[in-house]
Amino acid sequence: MNWKGVIPAITTSFTEHLHVDHGAVMKHCRWLLDHGCAGIVALGSLGEGATLSFDEKTEILRTCVDAAINGNTIVAGAQKRNNDTGLAYVFVKPTSGWKNMTQTGELSASGLAVGDFFGNGVAVSPAKIAIGSVTTSTAGTAYAYNEPSAGWKSSLPASEGTVTGGEYGCPVAISGSVLGAGAPANGVAYVFGP
Repeated sequence: MNWKGVIPAITTSFTEHLHVDHGAVMKHCRWLLDHGCAGIVALGSLGEGATLSFDEKTEILRTCVDAAINGNTIVAGAQKRNNDTGLAYVFVKPTSGWKNMTQTGELSASGLAVGDFFGNGVAVSPAKIAIGSVTTSTAGTAYAYNEPSAGWKSSLPASEGTVTGGEYGCPVAISGSVLGAGAPANGVAYVFGP
């Protein structure tokens, strides 16, 4: 696994009656993820984890996972699949819930080669997915996908942007018709939009 990007520890919000405020936790998680954080550390380093019950901790983690899922869609990048060519798996929540399921679809792009690491960065927003492909330490591509009318079975990108920049495409973000991609080694972010 490639642990890159900003992954902050978050505080656990409480109500005035000292109950976990799941609405505030979810809002905070979504805000962090929507603004480019690559992940979240809950219950990890700020002390409140030691005072919470097992059930409270479980519910907080469920809230964080729910915040990371946009609607009912999860995208999992598999950058090491197919000899480091990469692949991305799309999961859509079935009516029976998130258990014992396989992916709904797979995303790829034409022209991928060994060492492209497609799926190095992933992001999802309603009906849109962004995938990063860090081909080298000096170049990469960010891909944008629109959900097909038949659902996320398989799809080729609606658009893509290749840029020379240190690890370009490692973090990606998408919101509406705006695609963002970072080049962390150079400390640069690129934003593409209408």
